[in-house]
Amino acid sequence: MDDTRKHSAFAAANEAHAHLASARKHLIGQRLPLAGMHRDLEKAAADLSAARGKIEEALQAVEASRLQMPAGVSD
Repeated sequence: MDDTRKHSAFAAANEAHAHLASARKHLIGQRLPLAGMHRDLEKAAADLSAARGKIEEALQAVEASRLQMPAGVSD
């Protein structure tokens, strides 16, 4: 895997992890206690959607690298 794609995949996966952590906090009500559960659920949905996008970005970088690897080569 070339360094550019590796860093891109890592950055996207790291951002997805942050969005998932935020969504967990919203789902248990730790983020916006004064805004109410409705607002927490809205934020959790937004965080989960953002995480899905970042996961897809990371997958694309990894798949692109896998497709460019010569047959029989493994890291």
